[in-house]
Order: sequence, then structure tokens, then C-alpha cells
Amino acid sequence: MTIREYTERAVRKYLRTVLFVDDQLFGSTPTDSLSDNDDSSVLSPLENTLNQDNGVEQGESQADTHVDDSRHEQEEPENIQEETESDSFTQHVIDGFVKQGIVCGLYQPDPSDFAREDGLNQMRTLCEQADVFILDWKLENNNSKSFVVPRLLAQLLKNDEQGEAPRPIRFCAIYTHRRLSRVYEDLLGAIHKDMPLKHIEDDESQWLIRLEGVTIRLYRKNDYAEDEGQTRHFVAPSDLAETIIQDFVDEYKGIMLATALCGIAAVRDNAKRILDKFPPALDFALMVQGGLTAKNPTVPEDLKDLIADEIHSVLSGERLVDDELFSMFSEKAREVESSVLEGVFEPSDLEVNKTTEDIKSYCCSLFKRPFSPDENPIKACKQKDKGYKKIFEKIQNLVIKLSESDLCLLGALPRLFCLRTVYEQGRSLKAGTVVRNLSDNKFYLCLMPPCDCVRLGKKPTRFPFWELIPLKNMGRGHAHGIVVQDGNGAVISLCLTGKIRKQMRFWEFLPDGEVAFQKDTQKDSRYILEENLTDSSEKTRFEWIAELKPLHAQRMAEYVSRQFSRVGLAESEWLRLQMDR
Repeated sequence: MTIREYTERAVRKYLRTVLFVDDQLFGSTPTDSLSDNDDSSVLSPLENTLNQDNGVEQGESQADTHVDDSRHEQEEPENIQEETESDSFTQHVIDGFVKQGIVCGLYQPDPSDFAREDGLNQMRTLCEQADVFILDWKLENNNSKSFVVPRLLAQLLKNDEQGEAPRPIRFCAIYTHRRLSRVYEDLLGAIHKDMPLKHIEDDESQWLIRLEGVTIRLYRKNDYAEDEGQTRHFVAPSDLAETIIQDFVDEYKGIMLATALCGIAAVRDNAKRILDKFPPALDFALMVQGGLTAKNPTVPEDLKDLIADEIHSVLSGERLVDDELFSMFSEKAREVESSVLEGVFEPSDLEVNKTTEDIKSYCCSLFKRPFSPDENPIKACKQKDKGYKKIFEKIQNLVIKLSESDLCLLGALPRLFCLRTVYEQGRSLKAGTVVRNLSDNKFYLCLMPPCDCVRLGKKPTRFPFWELIPLKNMGRGHAHGIVVQDGNGAVISLCLTGKIRKQMRFWEFLPDGEVAFQKDTQKDSRYILEENLTDSSEKTRFEWIAELKPLHAQRMAEYVSRQFSRVGLAESEWLRLQMDR
């Protein structure tokens, strides 16, 4: 199985709903019938009404309402009359999605709604609920003074920032009669104007624009030519569903991405089974549980954990077959062979009867499939064969080189393993929280026991911390590693090691149920916590950096507890040396 085949399987399992938005769905009077370069001042009654709503007098020319139309003055007019969407056109679009098992909802907005903010909010809400939404470019008749599509995208992203919620997948298809080069230029310009601080990726060869939470692709309804050298990207209505699916696959192609899509789809498919585990009759039992634990209420946390356990059980059932997984690893290994393996091994390194190509093939086999015990390089090292030991050292060098190449996101996978993603709003100080002291720019790990971090009264409470050491500054000795990313995007490798007398710190805070961080007034994406010192004007300030997963935080606490019980004693040096061999 290839990575693309696996991704396509995941996408088809994930996609369930599509919203098709067009003001010409049900045979209305054509509102987009002018050519791309028609600057006629003859406007329809509906256009005059729209322009008057936006402060444009009937005598004004349509060219005055365009956003910078001068760049097209020298173009030859298309002279193509766009037709109102027929019932058969819409039916072909719907049938295409039905064949894929996807529900396609239709929405024909009233153009006058877009003059009101609540009309745009209503369409934003609809788009947020769909896996894919399809928009016509000219949703507001020929009044191009107000671009509905960029305004809608700006609303979607603004809602993300205000809610601080994890974004849904949003795939936006713009399906239009208009020349794509013109639409692409106008859309990109409007986005840059309305959202100048947003990170935008664009690829005109693919008619693709990516914003932070939205992927946009352009498709054309008619088969007329584009500008010279540009693809027309015509898609028949019956082919629109399959085209969008394939482009969705291109957007989310990857082993981990596809597996995540499968997991999300599995949770959605098993929603009824999960709900059946929590019938209303259990509410009384939960009420009794709450009454019996009134002095130390844990019911909210217990209930969330029980639901999370059921979701985890569903995800555990979504496992890749080993053969499929290692087949995809083999595909990835071919990238490694071509770009990373060259130059890793030299002939002088080979003290056994093997060629450089043999060794490269052997190393790639580690990525392609599970190796048998006889092929295990660690076992080979233990065989006291100098040649094989050097080979294994080269394999280690290969891994390091791979991690430093563009093929590998340095630090991203370690963060997935050890850090908990905080989806809820706000940040609080608890066991496993990593902070940065803004006074000395050092990193610290909170060691407060989990049960002592919550339900705190309004009185000063001391929290214990352990100073974390940057990996580059660590000497020899046992340590536990943490990889974090600071507010500026820098990846930092930290270690928990050292002795109590040097690493342990205590700071006092004023909780209100919990010790909560506050958003920084100067940098909205940063969360700050101040030490509670009433007799000092120089309070220590901390920046929230990350939160460890519970088991990782427990492992760190266990390491610290061992430092409290370290024992030194005299023993037989001969026996100690024997044990160290």
C-alpha cells in the first residue's frame, strides 16, 4: 500500500458533509452574466439596489466600484455570457457527492443579506459545520466593491482566535464561471489587504491558497481558455466531488495525517456506542458518587476521564497492519536513500566483506520492514565484531543526519510523545507545567502533586519547581529529556537532572481554585503568571511554555523523589567493578 492510497482511504472515511453555496442554485435571474472585462454602466435593478445599499449612486460606473481593475484594462474581453445554474447542473453536483457517500447541502443566500453582519455570520456558521464548503466567487452580484469570500474567510479565522478552540478541517472550493487568473489575483490581494498579519501560502500553478485554518482551491465551471500558460482547471459538475476528494488527499497526504483522519472518523462512527456507555440511569450513581466525595469533589475530572477512556478504546481498534505500515515506510525510505544516505559510509569504514551499496541497502531495510533477530544491529554490536560495530555507529550517524535534514521536523515528534496539547481556554499551574522565569530566562518544571494543584483556597500557596538544564549544557550523568517550543517558535531541548540543593526552587502564588496564568497585554499569544509577594515591587514573572503528559510528569517526579533517598555506602571495589563490566 502506498501513502497516497492509505490517505485516500482515510479521506473517504472522514468526509461526510459538503455545503454548496451559490446565489444561482435555483434558477434565479443571472447576476454574474457580464464578462470579466465588461465595465458597462448599465446595471440591473437588483444591482442598483445593492449599490445604493453600499453608498453607490446609480450614475456611477461599475468600474468605480472595482478593486483596482486597471491591471486588466489591456486584456481582450472574453465576451462570454454566464448562464444561470440549471436544475440539472445542481443535480449533477449533488449526484457526484451522493455516489461518494457524502451528504451535500445547498444554500442560496439572498445577496442583500451580505450588507448585514448577521447575514455573513450565518453563512460563517454553516461553513464551520461542513467538512468542505463550495462557494461561487461572485456571491454579491456584480458589486465587486465588497468581496464576500475574503470577508467570510476573515470571519472564520477571527472566530478561531477569539474562541482559542482547535480548528476544524476547512477545505474551501471556489467554483466559478470567472477566469481563474482574475479570481486568484483578486482573492489573494483582498486577503493580503484584510489579513496583513496572517501567514499565507499560495501556488498559482495549482490554483491553491492556504491560510492558517483554511485551504482554498479554485475550479472553473466552463471549459474556456485561461490566460496564456495557465491551466484552465475546468471541472464538470459530475466530476466535482471526485476532484475535491483527490485534492483533499493531496492536502493531507502522510502516514500520521491519514492515521489521525482515520481516528477522528472512527470516533465519529462510534458515537452511538460511546453514548450507550453513559445512559441517563447512571446520572443517579454519579450523583451519589459526588455526594460521597463532597469534601474532595473529583466528579468533573472523573467524568471526563471516563469519556476519554472510551474514546481511547475506539482509537486502539484503529490499527495499521504491519505490512501496510512498513510498505509505506519503504516508500519513505526511497526518499532517504536518494537524499541522505549518500556520503554516510566510506569504503574505509567497511572492515567486513560488504560493499558500500550492501550497507546502504541494509540500513534502508531498517526503515522498510521489521528486521529479524539475526539482522538486529544491536545484537551484531554485542558480537564483538569490530566491523559490525562500526556499521552500527554509522547507522547512528545516519539517524542523526536524517533528523537534521529537511525530511525530518526536528523536535516535533519528541514533543508529541511527551507534551500534552492544551485545547481548553486558559492555562493553569499544575504538575508537569514547564515555565520560563522571565527574570533569569531559565526553565523550570512544576513538581506540585496533582491533587494539590486544584481546589485551592484564596490564600498564598507555595509550589515546588525543578530547574531544567539545556541539553547543550548538560554534563555526564543520568537525565530525562524534554523538548519544548518557546513563544518565538524556537525548539529547545531540556534535561531534568542534577541534585536537590542546586535544582530545587519554591515560589508562592495566590490561587483562586487554581493558579491561573493571564494573557500578556503586550503579546496576546503569551500567558504570564506573577509571584505573590506583597512586600516587594519586583515580582518574579513566569511564562507558560508547555505541559507534560501525566505519565511523563510522574516519571519526572519519581526521579526527584529518588534524589531524596540517595544512599552512599562503602562496598567492595572489586565487586563494583565486576558489576560495571
